[in-house]
Amino acid sequence: MKKIKAKIYAQVLYQLSCETDDLDSVLANFVKLLVSRNQLSLINEIINDFKQIYNKNENQVDAQVVTPFALDKNTKHLIEDLIRQMNTVKKVELTEIIDKELIGGLVVNFDDTRIDTSIKKQLSLLKNNIK
Repeated sequence: MKKIKAKIYAQVLYQLSCETDDLDSVLANFVKLLVSRNQLSLINEIINDFKQIYNKNENQVDAQVVTPFALDKNTKHLIEDLIRQMNTVKKVELTEIIDKELIGGLVVNFDDTRIDTSIKKQLSLLKNNIK
């Protein structure tokens, strides 16, 4: 039996999810198919490929903002607006991560882009310039 690649599974799963209201049944049957074909080990890769396909088709991007403290709603909206402008997407799915080691500032990651305005990064650059 020929092995199917994760990206093909993800494409089929995306198409099926768009065509049905019974997503629970689709997912249950999908997992059974992976088990029967001994390809359940591909599940993480399939999920990642599915996210990429979904984001592309829904004009969305997943982003992370790392800060040393929780952000208020206005700041989150400003970051989302900035990402929308930079990436020309309609929707930004923003995940906030608290990292007290940053001291101040923030780090924004989306697609292959990283915007690092953290004090930790600035101190590191200053230290390297002094050497």
